[in-house]
Amino acid sequence: MTSCAGPDSMRRFTGRIGVAIAFAMALCAGTRAEGPGGTTPFAWPVPEGWKSETIPFPLEFAPDVHHAGVEVLRFSKGFGDTNAPDNWTYAFAWILDDNAAITEASLSQELTAYFKGLATAVGGTKFEFDPKHFAARFRERPAASGSKVREYTGTVETYDCFHTGKPITLHMLVRTHPCEGGRRQAVLFASSRLENDDTIWPGLRDLLGSFRCGR
Repeated sequence: MTSCAGPDSMRRFTGRIGVAIAFAMALCAGTRAEGPGGTTPFAWPVPEGWKSETIPFPLEFAPDVHHAGVEVLRFSKGFGDTNAPDNWTYAFAWILDDNAAITEASLSQELTAYFKGLATAVGGTKFEFDPKHFAARFRERPAASGSKVREYTGTVETYDCFHTGKPITLHMLVRTHPCEGGRRQAVLFASSRLENDDTIWPGLRDLLGSFRCGR
């Protein structure tokens, strides 16, 4: 993992390892090669000025998210800037070595656990979070004729665990891609605090569209 600070300092900043370090890295420079050994090969370009991190499953901060593979994150330039229009704008992909069913219900359950765990790992010692506030809700969109890609839209109620500790709503787009003839899969997520913003979402959709299984 490329770092702008040593691992020990990052652990002190977040209080946890795993994804908390990766999100803290969004405030620094960092990249990592795609398709690490043992997981599904893929290609996913990093937009200019964005930052990248990769962490393995199981996710320490979210043990109830049961998958095998890696999570790959893409952070926008203003991800960590509370005054930037792209604050909390980022994308991530679950490159899965399992073929677990991805449904409206599973996404809602797993993303609730994901963001609750993230908030606790990053800001649990600085802020007080209401456990009942965390909620993710997703709905499947009609698939294009002949397409194997499934798409979902939804929202996540969580907190700005890095800076303010205040509640925020994230608007999300999710796409699932079969890989290796359907034996494995990738689940792509795009997230922003802005809904349908024409300066944010075209780029996020293009980013998801640039993902490819294989080399």
